[in-house]
Amino acid sequence: MLLRKYSLPLAFIFLFFFSNPGYTEHSPLFSDNELEQLKLTQEEWSLELAQHQKFLSVKQDAQPYTTGDKIKFDSDNELGPIVSIIDPTPVGDIYRSAAPVRLLVYLKSRMAPINLDSLRVKGKRGFFSLNITDRMMPFMRDPLDGENADYVIDARIPKLSAGHYVLTLSLADMQGNQEDHKAFLEVF
Repeated sequence: MLLRKYSLPLAFIFLFFFSNPGYTEHSPLFSDNELEQLKLTQEEWSLELAQHQKFLSVKQDAQPYTTGDKIKFDSDNELGPIVSIIDPTPVGDIYRSAAPVRLLVYLKSRMAPINLDSLRVKGKRGFFSLNITDRMMPFMRDPLDGENADYVIDARIPKLSAGHYVLTLSLADMQGNQEDHKAFLEVF
């Protein structure tokens, strides 16, 4: 009798917690082999960070140029969607986290609605990159109350071993304005 009385509410609780892709611990984004291929050595990590810092300094000195009727700056795309990594929180340009890593990303339109078909999420190591966009889509959800976003990626990466990784996120809106974001992830 007691089981019958609580079976329906328990079923709903089970479905809510275990069908919510943002909290699935056993949905691998990477195989063990892929993780080893994407893990940077200390030398590669230092080089990636140095190249990123150089890129940022060049962007700050960028000059305007025209494309048809628009004036753009190489330094920043102020038209494309906003890609904000909320978790792990950044320390400078580096996102530091213990395993399992929670990846919480807010995607917000700026000038036009977001074109989700343009989303690309990749793991990167040197010239090698691994497109995990299709694997990331089940973790896409609508924002909760208080989340300032149009879409949210909420994923846990349980098997990420200690080390250094680089993720890139690219997203465009319906007018073709694009945002590219590079995330330096340090797992301890």
